[in-house]
Amino acid sequence: MPEISGVSRKKREIIAANQLEKDLCCSEENGLSWSVFTLLRILAMNEEEFRKHWQRTLTGEHLHEGIERTVLRWRQQLIRRVLELYKEADNLSDNACLPFHGQLSLNMELALQLRIQEKQILKNALKLLKIS
Repeated sequence: MPEISGVSRKKREIIAANQLEKDLCCSEENGLSWSVFTLLRILAMNEEEFRKHWQRTLTGEHLHEGIERTVLRWRQQLIRRVLELYKEADNLSDNACLPFHGQLSLNMELALQLRIQEKQILKNALKLLKIS
């Protein structure tokens, strides 16, 4: 697991033991994965709260309201930032694709379709977070 600056050894151990640094994905049905959600909950807790309630982060039990609000805000910010990066990449790729005048290779067409699909999944996940 890569070194995480400012994160206690105990938090790093729990993250590694539960492989929370893996499966950092987003699906249309569930939004951000359980791993992302749990990782953010661990990072949002101060050391005292973590020592007392770290098991609750793994079971998904409700934590202190302030922590839950922080995690919700971070989840929204994470998705928005990825969407911003896609928008920046789209602007760059639009300029790069101009010389092709609509004659993209099959691989490029598939890559663009996957990007469109991924952006839609992220937008839907963001909507799910606003509803919850």
